Amino acid sequence: ADASPSSERVSRLDTYVGTRWYRAPEQFLASTALHELRPQLAFDTFARDVWAAGCVMGECLLGRALFRGAGAGDMLRKIAELVGEDASAPTPRSVRDAWADAAGGDCLPRGPGRFEETFNVQNVQRSTGHCVSNECLALLREMLRVDPARRITAARAAEHPFFAKRAE
Repeated sequence: ADASPSSERVSRLDTYVGTRWYRAPEQFLASTALHELRPQLAFDTFARDVWAAGCVMGECLLGRALFRGAGAGDMLRKIAELVGEDASAPTPRSVRDAWADAAGGDCLPRGPGRFEETFNVQNVQRSTGHCVSNECLALLREMLRVDPARRITAARAAEHPFFAKRAE
């Protein structure tokens, strides 16, 4: 193996690029904006882990990474395009501003996004051949909520009907 400094740099870069695809949106936002909004969630690694698990689950269903962004701004745009906005909870201004700053423009999730189109039983089965349940897709939706306060917790996910069916 090549132990030169350049190969070390490439290895670190590979890790950064790969793990970036599984980072929660709040990790790309200015920490001050998130801390102002919800201090208790600013460093909530459990919510981030649930997001990452949702990314892996979605990747297993589709056979490809969900958010293959080239940087923070591109990642936020891809997240906004797929996940969309939670219509039941308006996005606070501080988060909208932090999202726009990090993405280099206004790409905050608006409207429903492409989640329902991408993840529905017929489309997943047709494109990948995987059998998928409505419970699976409902859990995935809860795991990929943009707002960490509205994202399902790991404990609640473990009690989700998707897993209850598997325990029987």
